[in-house]
Amino acid sequence: MPNGTAVIRYFTGTGNTKRIAERIGAELAAAGFSADVRPIADGASVAAADCYVFCSPVYALGLPRVFRRYLASLPAQTKAKPAMLVVTAGNPEHTGWALRHGRELLDVRNYRVSVSEAIHMPDNWTPFLPAPSQEIIARRLAAGDELATRLARDFLTENERHRPFSLAAMTPIGSWLVYQGFHAMGVNHLWHLFTATKACTSCGLCARICPLQAIAMDDGRPRWTKSCEQCCRCFNLCPARAIEQLDIIGRGSKRARYREPGFQPEQKG
Repeated sequence: MPNGTAVIRYFTGTGNTKRIAERIGAELAAAGFSADVRPIADGASVAAADCYVFCSPVYALGLPRVFRRYLASLPAQTKAKPAMLVVTAGNPEHTGWALRHGRELLDVRNYRVSVSEAIHMPDNWTPFLPAPSQEIIARRLAAGDELATRLARDFLTENERHRPFSLAAMTPIGSWLVYQGFHAMGVNHLWHLFTATKACTSCGLCARICPLQAIAMDDGRPRWTKSCEQCCRCFNLCPARAIEQLDIIGRGSKRARYREPGFQPEQKG
């Protein structure tokens, strides 16, 4: 692929997808591309470029709704443009509909996806699952960096690579219930279940770092709103570990948290 300009856009909760997007950007830059790597803004268009890379986490076997809306908002290309779609997942075998739906949204807008793959990263869904150990984190991050580099090189050499639809051991009915339950109902209601315990210091960090500004501070206490995507940034980065969600089931407040080691989210407000 002749070098030129590359637009790389990502959505991230606790830094995994940002790390992968930046790794791909570094590889394209080393090949002579001018790489513009930035987080998405819901509904925003992208600048004209010679190629495009889109990176997203997987939420319950699919793309986050904010990322689907972003892909649906992209300007249609009059001439097919090379594109790459990468998702990060706690289990890449549970990628489900994420890559399929992403490719469909891009294809109809004339972005030709030659590489679509999932990368195994540390799981950040710590309200419900134990945080990975430091050994697992180090191993997965190193493997993720290596795969991101290989994917970027496949993209540069126009080597087609696509992960097939995968549900691992999940049954079709079980997977459908997980996907539909979360994307049709769960994400629209789970924000109600975030609460701040007495440990909250009213620092307001959760509101300042929320990627969608879905948290408001009322009388020094956080209040979640319907634009919450369940990215778990607030839960994992709260310095007082004062945020709970369905703690009676998940016991997440009793567990260690996870963020990509170098992740420092932008603070707003």
